[in-house]
Amino acid sequence: MKKSILFSLLIASYTAFSQTSVTISADTQPPTVSKTDVNKAGFEHTNGVLRMNTYIKSESSVLTGWLQTATNHSMALSTNAGAAQVLLNTNGNTIINPRDGKTGNVGIGLLSTDAPAQKLSVAGNILSSGLAGTGNRPVYANASGTLYAETRTFTMVVPPQGFQRRNNTGGGSLTTSSAYSGCEIVGTNINEDLVAPIILPAGVVITKVEAFFIDSDATNNLRFVFLSSPLDVGYSTTFASLFQNTNNDINVNSLASGTLSHTVDAGEAIFVLVLPVNSTGEYGYGRWNYTGGSTNLMSVKGIRVTYQLP
Repeated sequence: MKKSILFSLLIASYTAFSQTSVTISADTQPPTVSKTDVNKAGFEHTNGVLRMNTYIKSESSVLTGWLQTATNHSMALSTNAGAAQVLLNTNGNTIINPRDGKTGNVGIGLLSTDAPAQKLSVAGNILSSGLAGTGNRPVYANASGTLYAETRTFTMVVPPQGFQRRNNTGGGSLTTSSAYSGCEIVGTNINEDLVAPIILPAGVVITKVEAFFIDSDATNNLRFVFLSSPLDVGYSTTFASLFQNTNNDINVNSLASGTLSHTVDAGEAIFVLVLPVNSTGEYGYGRWNYTGGSTNLMSVKGIRVTYQLP
């Protein structure tokens, strides 16, 4: 009698699940174990249209167990016979806690007894290849709520009124020309430097400097030297120097550096020196030339500094 029952179970199992064998344990409430070859479906549930089954897959000698739909239908996971908590769509999208399903939040790395405080609560750091790049960069959210990393570029300008004489020797006087919106030292053949601070927050990276000026003098030129000076020592370091022999009949001029990468330190001051030089750029041999009236041979119109946030 027992043999007959076992044989009947085997036949029924084979017919229902297309299995090669069914093993029944000797426990009081025996589980049913279905054994199949790899890349074969196991237990299946169907209404004649939707088919859902278990599956053992072997790929590159690695075995994985699957729970899947075998037809073009989505699959949902839920608890307590309730609405969907995880929805696997046939278009490849996975939705956790669908808005038309159960309400709740998602936790990653939390204790099993923790309740996630937000729609996504993570205990630890988050790695996103979409935010990866060079160095530290700020993360922004666009109008749709998408996060993205971007290195933003800004500029600051030092106007003519921002300059002053460095030594205040050698005669002449510093003035701002209303006609040309520049500053110059009024006088003839005066060897004097101008200086202006460049005020930027610590941590920003200076990527470019530009000088705007007037130089129609046939002999003298201007050199713009950008320096950083640590507050605790008595020396300065040049990180950019702009010069070009711009005499002859050139009136309004501008010079720009190449790409720079100077990070402003919290313990340093940044400033620019304007030096009168000769035609080869030598300091100490150049002079300011101002003839008065409407003729302004040498004048500084301003400095523009391009920088990026860290």
